[in-house]
Amino acid sequence: MIFICTFDLYELGYYKYTFTNKCNEVPELEYGDDTMKIIVNTLGTKGEVSNELKEFLKAVKWK
Repeated sequence: MIFICTFDLYELGYYKYTFTNKCNEVPELEYGDDTMKIIVNTLGTKGEVSNELKEFLKAVKWK
């Protein structure tokens, strides 16, 4: 699942936040369904992302 935001939901400055299903009590125990949730935001300035993603986010941010 990919969410595209025009704001930084976590206010940490990353272009992208990636989440997987893990057990809160035993973090090394994964659910095993290989699902991911990716949140990208147009205000990001940190993290390793492709130039293509940066250009896409810039286009989404345009007003």
